Amino acid sequence: MLKKKLVTLLCLSLMLPVTSCTSDNGEQKEELEGKTVLYQVIRENLSLMMCYVIKTNNNKLIVIDGGIDGHGLYKPPYLLEELRKISGEEHPVVDAWFITHAHHDHFFEFVKMVEEKSKYFTVNNVYFNFPSQEFLDKYAPSGKAFLDRFKKAYNKLYGENAYDNYEGVQVGEIIEVDNVSFEILQIPDESITSNAINNSSIIFRMTVENQTVLFTGDAGVEAGNRLVITYGDSIQSDIVQMAHHGQAGLEKRHYEKINPKVCLWPIPIWVWENKNQRYATDYTKKWMFEELEVKHHYISGLYGTEYIVFPFDFDKKPKNDVDFRPYSDVDK
Repeated sequence: MLKKKLVTLLCLSLMLPVTSCTSDNGEQKEELEGKTVLYQVIRENLSLMMCYVIKTNNNKLIVIDGGIDGHGLYKPPYLLEELRKISGEEHPVVDAWFITHAHHDHFFEFVKMVEEKSKYFTVNNVYFNFPSQEFLDKYAPSGKAFLDRFKKAYNKLYGENAYDNYEGVQVGEIIEVDNVSFEILQIPDESITSNAINNSSIIFRMTVENQTVLFTGDAGVEAGNRLVITYGDSIQSDIVQMAHHGQAGLEKRHYEKINPKVCLWPIPIWVWENKNQRYATDYTKKWMFEELEVKHHYISGLYGTEYIVFPFDFDKKPKNDVDFRPYSDVDK
């Protein structure tokens, strides 16, 4: 236990922009050459950020959300440098950028990059489906200024009125980038007004090398109910992005249907540890570690930016050995 704590403290104390306890050397570069790689990116540990970057086997880039820099909404964007490192290109080209829902902690990095760095990168396609403006005005009035900037950023890339003319992704739509495909499984249902914006998250499944990754955004209970009612056992996926940063999102019965072998936790350490018992993290950890017995866990708040190479060997020894007990029980 002491060893685990010391490793975690070392990672945190050395936390520089875009760092992790994963070495970045020549051997790693060779290992990733020609492979499809999913990166769970963390800039730092102050924000409830979620950012995934996928590099295909032909070095094409896909981004999911992007989050924000928790040091401040108006700090310079961080993601351009990440994309340069991952792609090895000075001017990275993002073939597909998915935005899961209309909360600024998921889309504002996109806004900042377009506003401040647009000449240094290219985005070929942005995929999202936000609820109607009437719905957003009613259930997310405090986010209007951020959404207005998202619209302007989108129009800056694709032309005047591009946002208004975009219909949004639809259920059943398949988006392919190289050897990676994404199927849109769920879009907003405006009859759901509880936890309205989180529950409007698009849910989609990535398939690569005959393995599947389910991205749930910040989906809550009601969105999870829709998902399992619609898809039943077919929602099973090899890897799952833990909903709403691994707390107060999907419920145990939803994860039982998904039945993952790997959990991705885009979660800062203060939500993971849950010292003030403000979050539902303790329940979620117990479900996934103890009751569903998932053995592979990637936890951004503990380990920083990490990556998964496809195809993933589910039978290998877990990379991260972590204590999942509630913070109050760790020293007992």
